[in-house]
Amino acid sequence: MLAIGVLTLQSALMPRVLLFGARPDLVLVVTVFFGMHAKWRDALLAAWVFGVLADLMTIERFGLLSVSYAMAAVLVASVRDFLFRYNAFSQFALTAATASFVGLGWLVYQRIMFDPSSSLVADAVVALILAPVYTGVLAPPVHAVLLPVSRVFGLTPPRYTFPGLHKHGGARV
Repeated sequence: MLAIGVLTLQSALMPRVLLFGARPDLVLVVTVFFGMHAKWRDALLAAWVFGVLADLMTIERFGLLSVSYAMAAVLVASVRDFLFRYNAFSQFALTAATASFVGLGWLVYQRIMFDPSSSLVADAVVALILAPVYTGVLAPPVHAVLLPVSRVFGLTPPRYTFPGLHKHGGARV
């Protein structure tokens, strides 16, 4: 149900909120959410399913979005233990960085496959700066909506620990 709702909002609402040619990627925001809070295999599967469903809604080659979102989930799951998952700035920064990474991949794909003669600078500014920042700004409100209902998706909240303090004779916190 979440995938249907997110993909509906992505296809119906996001084209209407363009800002200087950039549009936020709501599917990527939810992918980052799952990457931050699910087990990495579950995050990978959820991102891949979101990507497959998004692939079915586009005219791009099948698999482009599913592989992109799956790689994004793996990237997020690999760095999530170094971040405060409930911090709005962490959510913004990780989503913007992931969107920039995915945007770079899509930009290279577009340049190789379709239009090598268009303005590289304008395309790069939109794909690597404007769209990622716009997507990152959307992340904290979406995370705030999804966090209270995360148990419905089978996600358990992270437990913050202070690793290694007791091993080195430090006080337990």
